[in-house]
Amino acid sequence: LVLEIAERLPKINDVVESGDFLFTVQEVSRNRIEKVKVTIKPIA
Repeated sequence: LVLEIAERLPKINDVVESGDFLFTVQEVSRNRIEKVKVTIKPIA
């Protein structure tokens, strides 16, 4: 999902938004995302 939204391989600490969610990339190895932190966007 993160790769499709970003349309590229994100780097560590890159944040990708989708709907009400934020995906923060925490670990990447070669061409694979290993760990992502998912948080809900704060209400504005």
